[in-house]
Amino acid sequence: MVEVFDHGPVKVWHIKFKILGQFFQSCVYLLDGLLIDTGPARFQNQLSSFYREHGVEQVVLTHHHEDHSGTAGWIARNMNIPIYAHRAGLQNLASPAKLPFYRKKVWGNCEPVQALPMSDEVETERFRLSVIYSPGHSHDHVALLDADNGRLFAGDLFLGRRIKYILRHENVPVLIRSLETVLKQDFDTLFCGHSGVVLSGKQALKSKYDYLTELREQVRSLRSQGYSIGAINRRLFGFNLFQEVFTGGEASSRHIVRSILQDDEEPNITDKGEHMHGHHV
Repeated sequence: MVEVFDHGPVKVWHIKFKILGQFFQSCVYLLDGLLIDTGPARFQNQLSSFYREHGVEQVVLTHHHEDHSGTAGWIARNMNIPIYAHRAGLQNLASPAKLPFYRKKVWGNCEPVQALPMSDEVETERFRLSVIYSPGHSHDHVALLDADNGRLFAGDLFLGRRIKYILRHENVPVLIRSLETVLKQDFDTLFCGHSGVVLSGKQALKSKYDYLTELREQVRSLRSQGYSIGAINRRLFGFNLFQEVFTGGEASSRHIVRSILQDDEEPNITDKGEHMHGHHV
């Protein structure tokens, strides 16, 4: 299902679909000619019509993941407009990694894109947005703040008040620090890369921050009692067999526990011999 609607001056393109009984959604936002993320390649035909119809003039990618940059290649080939990304993600966009089967199945592949490094601000004819570097979900993640109008384009910084799993490369302690940075800003409405428009967005983002900081303390407490990563994971999250099998263990609650303890302990922490494999969507 594709839903296109206006939220003030922001045009929202919101897709929702199911694969193998699992629900997925993704959002693209257009503000005064500025396209914020390009959506997945899976929906390239529909999105390309949207781009042409609504006069996209420039593109900003919140990060390089395929569900956010999937049609940037089409834009680069067919529209003479600049595509900007954080400097840390330019190489990822220019030479996309081979995706695991499940991610290619859900979102589609990425074409190589030669993006331009973004500056600290992005300007349109009517608006000026501050770029806030906010890693954790990915090393190149940014959020865009329209401070004058209380709008935050959050990419995958929010996703929901609680998380049940993350990808192997994500880092919860780094994400917590990014949330601290963003929560110092003034905004009300949050535009999430997957959940859509979130009213009282700062309160919602604070709820996620509170949840993660409490979760971090629970993990630390269980570790101090001698529990292994696997045991902590089972106590706090249980076990999602479908998720483990579908993603080959790439998306797992286990990675939440590991990243917290990795930040506290050794840089290359192991699971003490346990091999039970534990994305936000």
